[in-house]
Amino acid sequence: MAGQGSSSKGVMFFLVVVILGALLGGVLGEILGLLVKEGMIHNILVTGIHPSLSPVTLDLAVLTFSFGVGMKLNLLSVFGIIGAMWLYYKL
Repeated sequence: MAGQGSSSKGVMFFLVVVILGALLGGVLGEILGLLVKEGMIHNILVTGIHPSLSPVTLDLAVLTFSFGVGMKLNLLSVFGIIGAMWLYYKL
C-alpha cells in the first residue's frame, strides 16, 4: 500500500520496540554498574527512578487477580528508549 508511513506500523509494535529498548539499556546499565568501581560514574549508571502503580486486587470469590506495574529506569535505559524510538521511526 503506497503512502503508508510509520503510523501503519501500529501502536503495539511501537510499545514493544520501546520496551525492548528500555530492557536492553537497563541490562547494559546494570552490567556496566557491576564492572565500574564505586564512584560518580557507577552512581550515574546504577541510580535510577522506580515508577510503579500499586497492585490492585480483583476478588471474584473463586479467583483473585492482582495487577501491578513497575519499572526501574536508569540513564542507559532512557538512552535505550530514545534509540528504540529513533530506530522505530527509521524503519
